[in-house]
Amino acid sequence: MNKIKWLLAITILGGILRFWGLGENPPGLYWDEVSLGWNAYSVLKTGMDEHGRFLPIDTFFAFGDYKPPLYIYAVVPSIWLFGLNEFAVRLPSALAGTLLIVVAYFLADLLRPGLAAARPGLYRLLVAFLVAISPWSITLSRVGFESNLAVLFNALGFLFFLYAVYRSAKWLPFSVLSFVLAAYTFNANRVLSPLFLVVFSLVYYKKVVKEWKWWMAGGILAVVLALPMAPHLRSSEGKLRWNEVNIFSDLQPILTVNDRRERAGNNWPARVWHHRYWEYGKTFLRHYLDHFDLNYLFIDGDPNPRISVPEIGQLYLIELPFLAMGIISLISQIRPIGLIGTREKLVIFLWLLMAAVPAGMARETPHALRSASTLPVPQIIVAIGIISLISRIGRIRRIAFFVFCFLFFAFVGYFQLTYWRYYPKEWAGEWLTAYKPLVYYIKQVEEDFKLIYVTPDLGRPYIYFLFYGDYSPENYIKEAKAGGRTGDAFGFFNVGAFGKYRFYVPDLNTVSGDDLVVTRADSPPPGFSLIKTIVDVNGHPEFNVIRKQ
Repeated sequence: MNKIKWLLAITILGGILRFWGLGENPPGLYWDEVSLGWNAYSVLKTGMDEHGRFLPIDTFFAFGDYKPPLYIYAVVPSIWLFGLNEFAVRLPSALAGTLLIVVAYFLADLLRPGLAAARPGLYRLLVAFLVAISPWSITLSRVGFESNLAVLFNALGFLFFLYAVYRSAKWLPFSVLSFVLAAYTFNANRVLSPLFLVVFSLVYYKKVVKEWKWWMAGGILAVVLALPMAPHLRSSEGKLRWNEVNIFSDLQPILTVNDRRERAGNNWPARVWHHRYWEYGKTFLRHYLDHFDLNYLFIDGDPNPRISVPEIGQLYLIELPFLAMGIISLISQIRPIGLIGTREKLVIFLWLLMAAVPAGMARETPHALRSASTLPVPQIIVAIGIISLISRIGRIRRIAFFVFCFLFFAFVGYFQLTYWRYYPKEWAGEWLTAYKPLVYYIKQVEEDFKLIYVTPDLGRPYIYFLFYGDYSPENYIKEAKAGGRTGDAFGFFNVGAFGKYRFYVPDLNTVSGDDLVVTRADSPPPGFSLIKTIVDVNGHPEFNVIRKQ
């Protein structure tokens, strides 16, 4: 019972770190969050997405990036309860990050044969605590990231899979369902989910053979549940998204090997040695290993400031020695504390190694979103390292415990100080914070103007005017279908107009005195008067609202 109370306390701590000021920090919604929120709002009001598709199951077209559907559907009840705002869009992600703490606790309980002699209760609570304070998990949980919800489904898939192995095969359908839900939530998990199911079934092949009927039923269930996404994955649109992000559509390796073959005489050894598969393989390996780079993991984190707090690693630096000790304990043939059985060692390492496979296939690396399903494996390994150290220090155990707590809370305090005091100001530009006051101001004065022109220079303005302007989904769907939406050469959709809004800056000679123009915050052109300057959260000018004199 005491352990449950501690777990509850740890979960509350993790929930506070994820929910406190959720709508205020990060200081604005970036355009993907706005798209997720407004499509959910459109589904709530009309049953259709912004493109007029009724309850899509395979994908939401969105900007032409074809978002998996599940996070959008998770936002629907959130918006119904709390309205169309920042908190509602981020709520499913924050809730998923909090629930991951509990799931990690029960995962640790299963990945610990022989742990009774090494304080199993402390080990499970350590894993939960490390997930609760994880900068990786906290940062992702405070933004409307589909990947963070997929992390929860992925962890549940593992939990139920291990229940099927160690308790009853009847848990297997729940594992399959969880992995499939992860695939409907984030694109990377469309690779990971089948990979995990197949590989771990091979690891526990004896159980599979013994309970073959359940595994066959699980396989059939997986295929049936995945069928609705198959047409999109095989479509030209689905392939376009894949070609946009993967390394294998890059032509440079082919040009490189062709050049080297030519210089080597273009004989058969040259054609074998200088082959595009070798070049793509080397590129994949470099990108894959980027996700195990110590600088990425412990010093700087993901270079994208929307995904990671700059100069804060995905893990705390204090965790590095314990991670090393945990790995040594896992791979050691001598197990002085009987911490982990051989098969469970393999499960932990395979999970860790496979989680970065989709991220290794992408062009941008390292990438904290595409490799997020690594969680909570690093925390499990760190907890193993801490337990391994505790088992060896004997009499100074109590002193070591206080030193350990002090160091961890020092690192957590530094992360929280950075995240709340410096991050929202230094990186406000990444969160497009000027759009909200711009839309609110335009809504106040729009009745006085015939047309309103908005520059498209800062992201995708139309989605912000829909979201913050509380625009009618029914009206928007009709207007956009009538010609307000166009596609570009890369498959992305550009919305040029709806209602009286025009999302381009026209020839200013054609603008009348009854029109309003929103430009970037430069000097007004001749013949125009400045009505208002819109600033971001730092007071930096972003937009000028001007009118012809």
